[in-house]
Amino acid sequence: MMDNNSRFFFTCCLCKLCMKISKFNVINTCNNSTFIYNTLTTGFVKMETKQWFSIYENIKKKGNVIEDKVCAILQNAGILVDDDYNELNVYKYKCYSSMFQNSSLILSIAPTMKCNFNCFYCFEDGKKNIGLMSDDIESRLIKFISLHRQQEIHITWFGGEPLLGFDRIYSICKHLRQLKIKFASDMITNGSLLNESIIQKLDILNLKYIQISLDGIAETHDKRRIFNNGAPSFNLIIENIRKLVSLTDIPLSIKVTMDHTNPTSLSDITNYFNNNFSEYLRKGQIAISHNYVRDRTDFDKSGNCFTHEDLLKQDQDALRNKEKALVYPELPNLAMPCMFRCKNSLAIDSKGHIYKCLEHLGLPNNKVGDLAKGTLSLEKLSETMFGHNPFDSDECINCNVFPICGGGCPIDRNKNWGKNKKYCSMYKRNLSEILPDFYMYKYSIR
Repeated sequence: MMDNNSRFFFTCCLCKLCMKISKFNVINTCNNSTFIYNTLTTGFVKMETKQWFSIYENIKKKGNVIEDKVCAILQNAGILVDDDYNELNVYKYKCYSSMFQNSSLILSIAPTMKCNFNCFYCFEDGKKNIGLMSDDIESRLIKFISLHRQQEIHITWFGGEPLLGFDRIYSICKHLRQLKIKFASDMITNGSLLNESIIQKLDILNLKYIQISLDGIAETHDKRRIFNNGAPSFNLIIENIRKLVSLTDIPLSIKVTMDHTNPTSLSDITNYFNNNFSEYLRKGQIAISHNYVRDRTDFDKSGNCFTHEDLLKQDQDALRNKEKALVYPELPNLAMPCMFRCKNSLAIDSKGHIYKCLEHLGLPNNKVGDLAKGTLSLEKLSETMFGHNPFDSDECINCNVFPICGGGCPIDRNKNWGKNKKYCSMYKRNLSEILPDFYMYKYSIR
């Protein structure tokens, strides 16, 4: 066994070997300080600019480092690496391991594409004529799960509004249990149908959490998330939330969807829940988070969606006003493949059509398989996994933010390939700029 002193000496000795500067460093030099963030390891350091440039020049000219202690810190952060270390292959290995994992089957199932809401920014608008899943498709779905079962099975109940098809969900779960197929699930719902009768039957779903969208308090929410007949929904959803948390221990995620038309909604909802559900917030049964409306509909033609610059400013404001921040920014983590590129992740709609992304549900031109026909196209599956592969793009693999971008949304890459459209993460343009703010925020320096 190596004691701490020996281990440190060993690490320092390694630093004297031929080394190079990581290709995945993002650097900001601000006056006498240099901030360095490595996007592959998420290592983050601050050092004197003079010291960094000395190390930089030494490596470029001589291939080694003299300052052993500093070198050890930089090497542990991944900012310096051995000269023969292939960082790109390390990231590729992590991604491909995730893409080809065989330990779990991850399904998103829409028992119906119908919805009782009329949300103006919904990317599923136009799919609501697709009705409930039939008995035949349910039977084929059960057989499909049984045939492809893995050590773990996780199901996300989606829609449309999944609770419009709750009887079908209940039946699927009942049959899986009868076949002794173990599974866990979660549900994304608008919350309007989550009444006491349904709540009392939720045990069979083995729910790990439920996600409900609230776009603000009543005044705002009821302009954005209304019933098909124009009726408001906020008060009914709140009543159902109160029943859910009082009758069960199921964790609840409140998701606030934001754009330029409701910029204060996260603050408003947070204050509302602090005043009305503080007990459940305190014990962790309710959590509040946010996301942003994406430019998937005509809604953005008037500029209502947040731009990358808007999001950068929000991060900076939160970083510089920590005490007032509702959203706590984090430095980006490693970008791993989404369900579109992962072998054992599939989405299935009420017609039994199989897709590789939730955004494709109800769009049969994008299906990769069909339960009714017993087909699953290897050609289409391989295209989702490897089509316009970012690891084949010189621009991607030579970009210092590639490990936190991953090449962007694969649907956008496939759809817009060759059209001069960029799929890059917003961090490509602005991560360096906000590093000092992140460092001050992280270490609470004022």
